Amino acid sequence: MLYLAEDQVAYHEIQAFGWPAAAPVIVPVRLDLKAVIDLRDLNVQTLLRTNSTELAFNFRSLISGSVPTQILGERCVASGRIDGLLFESPVLRGKADLAVLEVTLALLGLSLEINDPQNQSS
Repeated sequence: MLYLAEDQVAYHEIQAFGWPAAAPVIVPVRLDLKAVIDLRDLNVQTLLRTNSTELAFNFRSLISGSVPTQILGERCVASGRIDGLLFESPVLRGKADLAVLEVTLALLGLSLEINDPQNQSS
């Protein structure tokens, strides 16, 4: 799974959760996604029997075991029909994160590419 965020949301989340340990990089990307589930939508949360508290849970704080959000991601990948999950940042309300299920990109004929015309990310 590839986690993307708007603006510099990812930096705030890294500071709040201390993960990942590696240095983050801001890279502009171009996406061609067709089947994204918007988990910010309360109707979608109801259909999936989840809520914003469960979606905001920091699963990295667990030593072992699965949490509902991880199970949801695994089931989306297994279906081969979902290419992303859009959810509210657990740190900055009103900002969004996107989990791209890169395994399904090729299956669905979609793409994700670095949008760096001036080659600043190399």
